[in-house]
Amino acid sequence: MVLKIASLKANLARENNGDWIEYPLWEGVEFKVSGFRKPEYQAERDRIFRKLARDHKGKPVPVDVQRAALGPIMAKHLLHDWKGLDEPYSEDRARELLSQPEYRVFYDAVEWCCNEIASVDAQFEDDAAKNSVPRSAGSSKASSQATG
Repeated sequence: MVLKIASLKANLARENNGDWIEYPLWEGVEFKVSGFRKPEYQAERDRIFRKLARDHKGKPVPVDVQRAALGPIMAKHLLHDWKGLDEPYSEDRARELLSQPEYRVFYDAVEWCCNEIASVDAQFEDDAAKNSVPRSAGSSKASSQATG
C-alpha cells in the first residue's frame, strides 16, 4: 500500500471559514468551528502566550490560566455557532463557557471539533499496481547494452 499525496491536501477555506462538526460524545450536538490555524486566532494566541510567559517568569502556566486566556479568542475566531444545546448560541455565552474552568468539558468539546475540522482523509492504493512497469515500457538493461 502507498499513500496518495493528493489525499493529504487540507481544505484551507473550510478550516478558515468554518463548518459544522458533530461532537461524538454528545449525541445531537454540533459546533460550527474554524481550525486552530486560522491566522487571526494564531496572531492573538501568540500574543497571549508571550504575555503569559512574561507574567509567569518562565515557569509553567497552569492549564486553567491558559484556557481562561484563550477562551475569549476561541469564541471570537473559532466557535461560530452550535446545535443541540439547551441555550441559543451567542458569542458572549460562548466566551463565558470557554473561559470558565467549571466548563472544561465544553472547552474540550470545542477544542476537539477545531482539531477535527483540520483532519484529512488519507487514502491509500495498492503499491503493486502503482509501482509496476508495463512490459511495453522498455527493455531490460542487459538487452539494451550495445554489442561489440
